[in-house]
Amino acid sequence: MLYFHINAFQGIEEEETNIRRLIGELGDIQNRRTVAIEYLQENRNDREKAIHRLVILGVIEDYTNEYAHNQINLRLSGINKDAIRLNYLNYIRAYDPRLAEVTEASVNSFMSLDHTPFVEALVHEILVFIYSTVELGRRRSLAEMLQACTSGRIRQDILNYLQLGAFSEYLASAMDRKEPLSLMLSKIAEQITSPNEAAELRGETARLLESYPNNPALLFIRSMAEYLCGERDAQIALDNLSAATQFSLSGSGWALSIEEVAAAVAQVAEVADQTSEGLGVQVVERYMSLVKEPRPAARAIIAKGGSEVSYRAADFLIVLLTDKIEEILDIGGQ
Repeated sequence: MLYFHINAFQGIEEEETNIRRLIGELGDIQNRRTVAIEYLQENRNDREKAIHRLVILGVIEDYTNEYAHNQINLRLSGINKDAIRLNYLNYIRAYDPRLAEVTEASVNSFMSLDHTPFVEALVHEILVFIYSTVELGRRRSLAEMLQACTSGRIRQDILNYLQLGAFSEYLASAMDRKEPLSLMLSKIAEQITSPNEAAELRGETARLLESYPNNPALLFIRSMAEYLCGERDAQIALDNLSAATQFSLSGSGWALSIEEVAAAVAQVAEVADQTSEGLGVQVVERYMSLVKEPRPAARAIIAKGGSEVSYRAADFLIVLLTDKIEEILDIGGQ
């Protein structure tokens, strides 16, 4: 399956080159008309994939493939830039409404471009999104399958994966971000009364993450659920926490404040520390290694975290302060 996956997703740069080549062959894409293009048998899939990306944007209205003649007949829509922009945002919104809001401003900045450069700019943006969402989701499904097959509990993992049960409403609310992440995590943690329930939550979340792999709320829940399971994998929990942090803070993600993300991290750290001593410290250390502004991030953890979690964040600030003092003393000595 990994072999087929790699063949299907050959990279943003290669796909963008194929689409730009196609746009060049189509000529004036502002006029509504029908165009026929030819292809070699060995590059048919690349051709159709490039066409499909332009279908998403609405530049190509429809197409038919004449396999006997190695020819594809395309019907260009001739739609304007406003309609193309709307198609792009609607496509993003279908996966993540919050992300559509964040990216709308950057898309609006392309409106001053001429028609073809505008389409090419949106082609790049939609490829970035596809590779950070669709491609990532399929890789995540492979990773979950690998974990299930190597965990020794494959039957139960499959059952947990397939069912949507007690936590479905909480997960739906989390995906829509109807409340702060830390509050949402706290409410879900209160509902888990046993490792078996945590395993059910892990399975439900894993299933949703295949469709929404860069949803920070789901990633935080996946991390917390892993810690609460009887047979936990701390590395998987940390990896999901890392992804949640990066997508939360990224300008191309949810673009949340350091304080809100730190509060969510502190909640996961508290849960981790309750299951096994030292796991909460690992959560804080991973978080601190990811943020670009460690000082405000550490202060936010101290404000939101419990004793052990806050102590580790405080230790981090003390180390930074010590390094700064030593730097000043060295300068003074010189």
